[in-house]
Amino acid sequence: MAVDTYFGDYEGTYSFSETAVADGAPAPAEAEAKVIAEGNSRYHLVLRAKPLDPSEWPLQIELEGRLQGEKMIVDGHAGGHDWRGEIANGALKIAKQGYGGAFEMKRVMKKSPTEGLPPPGDAIVLLAFQPGQKPGLDEWKEAGWVTTAEGILHKEPTQGGKPARAHHDLYSRRDFRNVRLHVEFRLPYEPDLHEQARGNSGVFLADRYEVQVLDSYGLMPGAGDCASIYDVAPPRVNAAFPPLSWQTYDITFDAPKLDAAGKMTRGPSITVLWNGVKVHENQTAPTPTGDPRRPNAASGSIRLQDHGNLVYFRNIWVQELPDKGE
Repeated sequence: MAVDTYFGDYEGTYSFSETAVADGAPAPAEAEAKVIAEGNSRYHLVLRAKPLDPSEWPLQIELEGRLQGEKMIVDGHAGGHDWRGEIANGALKIAKQGYGGAFEMKRVMKKSPTEGLPPPGDAIVLLAFQPGQKPGLDEWKEAGWVTTAEGILHKEPTQGGKPARAHHDLYSRRDFRNVRLHVEFRLPYEPDLHEQARGNSGVFLADRYEVQVLDSYGLMPGAGDCASIYDVAPPRVNAAFPPLSWQTYDITFDAPKLDAAGKMTRGPSITVLWNGVKVHENQTAPTPTGDPRRPNAASGSIRLQDHGNLVYFRNIWVQELPDKGE
C-alpha cells in the first residue's frame, strides 16, 4: 500500500467510553485528525474532539505513527493517558488505554470553496484554466517555467524531476496596483524535507509583498509559514490542506501610498482568504517582505517565487481595483 494513503485529514467521532451510548455514556463528539508525514515511514498525528459542553475545552492529543505492513501503528502518551490504535484502509481507530474513550474516523479529501472559481468578466487572466487545454504564458516574462495540458504551471524540472538549482521567479508582464487576485496551488509531497525546504514558494503583490506558500500542514503557524505575510504576520488560523491537494488564495491588495520622495505615508493593506478561510484582514507591512532594504512601491509585477521546490499553480486571474479613499 502506498505511503500517500495514510497522511491527510480524517473526520469522525470521539466516544467517551468504549461502549459509548450503550451504557448511558455521552453521545460521541465530533472529531478530526491531521496525519502529517515525517519521512522514514513515520508520522505525527494531531487529534481533536469538540466538547459536548461549549464551556469546556476541546480534547486535543498528539501521537506518533509508524508503518507496519499494510497499516500504520499509532501509540503515545498524551493528556495523562496511554493511547493505542491503527490506521488501515482509510479508517483510523485509536483508543485510550484502561479508561475508555476512542476515536473512530475516516480519511477525507477537502476542497476549497473557491477551487476552480472562474474569472469575472472584467478580470485579466494570467493563467487560463480549462482542463484539457495547455494555457499560454503570454502574460508572463520568460523564466524557464512550463505549462501542461491539465492547465498547470510549474518550473521546468531537470532530470530526476527536481527544478534546476538556479532559481528564476516568474513575473507578470504587466504592473498592478490595487488588485483582487485568485491563485490555486498544489504542494509536492516531500516528507523527508522539513520547515522552509518543504514545498516553498510565494505569491508577491507589487513585486514586494509576499504571501508565503509552504507545506505547513498540521503545524502551529508562524510568520514564515503558509499564508503568512512573510516575516510580518502569521495567518490567524492554519487552514492548510495536506500536500498534493489543490489549495486557493483569494487576496485583496491595496497598494501603499507614497509621497513625492518615495516615503510611505500609508502601508499596503492585504486581506487573504486561504481555502475560503479569512486568515488576514487589512494586514499591513512596514517594508517589502523578505528584504526590508528594498524601497516600497505602489505598483509592480505579480510574482511567483521559485524556491527550488516543484510547486504547481493554475487558474490565476486578477481584477484591478480603484484606490481606497483616505
